[in-house]
Amino acid sequence: MKAVVLTHDKNRQFLKHMLLTHEASGAFECIQYLVPWNEAYPHELISIFGKDKIIPVKTEIYFKKTIDSLLQHVADDEWIYWCMEDNFIEQVDIKNALIAFEWMEKHSTEKDCGLQMFTGPYDLEHRIITPNNVLKYKSLLLFKKNKITYQWRAQFCRAKVIRTMFDCLDEPRYAKEMDYMLLAPQGRPFWDLIKGGNWYTLKPSVVILGEHVNKSKMTKNSADSFKKYGLKLPQNIEVDENMIIKMGI
Repeated sequence: MKAVVLTHDKNRQFLKHMLLTHEASGAFECIQYLVPWNEAYPHELISIFGKDKIIPVKTEIYFKKTIDSLLQHVADDEWIYWCMEDNFIEQVDIKNALIAFEWMEKHSTEKDCGLQMFTGPYDLEHRIITPNNVLKYKSLLLFKKNKITYQWRAQFCRAKVIRTMFDCLDEPRYAKEMDYMLLAPQGRPFWDLIKGGNWYTLKPSVVILGEHVNKSKMTKNSADSFKKYGLKLPQNIEVDENMIIKMGI
């Protein structure tokens, strides 16, 4: 399975850490990472993780052209791991993560379009998932969602989901602008995908994600994880010692 990674050259330190946490978890051994690069070829990443894990893809610096270049390497109906350098792994239930891979690869249907490995508080608070709509597979409980959520968090989906999302967007001037575009009428084709497909979230969470940066500051749990892996902290960003951001209940 291939990962479509949203990143760019200047965030290579965060990308390196994100990849280290995924590979150290033992749950992502089947993943190959499609890594975009603009001017700085990812020699170090290939040296660390190997050419079988890192697939460099030369792209332009624009968001839409980056995604289009990455998606040329996967078929629309192919399962992908949609991830970004800002999400790293805090915890993984390896046994159930591997069962989730097995379900996607061998038992999912064409209508199954998304699998979120964590239970997000928004999904619970807004009843995006309910106890009466659950698919059981071995030790997993896959709760069917009634709305697409957490589209900017690492999760599994069909490649056509990401293609449709970016087809709805104009080229943004800054990353946050993509949220506004998706909430405008132009984003409707993306949200309407759920009318013809199934999206699931695992409950309890199989993966707990951490967030590197919020409001232009590095989170404490990100900085702690950098130290755990023996990495130097980025010099151009302040660490907020009071900010810990994790996703997954």
